[in-house]
Formats: sequence, C-alpha cells, structure tokens
Amino acid sequence: TQSTWANGEWSDPVPKCEVVECHALQKPAHGLFNCSNPSGNYAWNSSCNFSCKEGFVLKGPNILQCGASGEWDGQEPTCEVVKCQAVHQSEGSLMNCSHHATELKY
Repeated sequence: TQSTWANGEWSDPVPKCEVVECHALQKPAHGLFNCSNPSGNYAWNSSCNFSCKEGFVLKGPNILQCGASGEWDGQEPTCEVVKCQAVHQSEGSLMNCSHHATELKY
C-alpha cells in the first residue's frame, strides 16, 4: 500500500521489517542438539546440530537451518537404539551373551 503525507500525518502506518523466525526445535529423545542463533531465537540463518547419545544412531539430518520462509530446511531427526544382527551359533558350541539388563546363556 502507499502512504501519503497529509495534515502532518501519514495516511497509513509506517511499514516495518520483522525478523523471520522458525519454530523452536525439541531435543530428540536420547539425543543432543546445539544451535547457533545469530539474530535471536531461531532467526533466519540459525542452524542446529544434532547428535545421539552412545548406543543410539541419528535418523534424519544432523544439521537443520532456518530458512527465509520461516521454515526449517528438513524434518527434525530422531535417535534410534543401535541394533546388532543376531549372532550365529555353530552347532555344538556355547554362547554367553550379556546386556546391562539381561544375561543370556545358550
């Protein structure tokens, strides 16, 4: 819109610029994140780095950046427990497996 000066006053409010901000991100369960906020809370061009605690693997991007549209450039990642393949037991052998919560013997 156009504003005009009449009788010492503007006909419309003076336009102003506002900082573009993205929504706040959540720390993933069993994970960590560290964000740089150069212009305020999750402002345009802020970035967040994600990682997972030991025993978990990151699913999704490890870095998200706040874009000019006010949206993050990807989906928030999650941390999933590391799962190993089953161990093959040879016939006639013994296997002793342990886990912090369970002990298995074959």
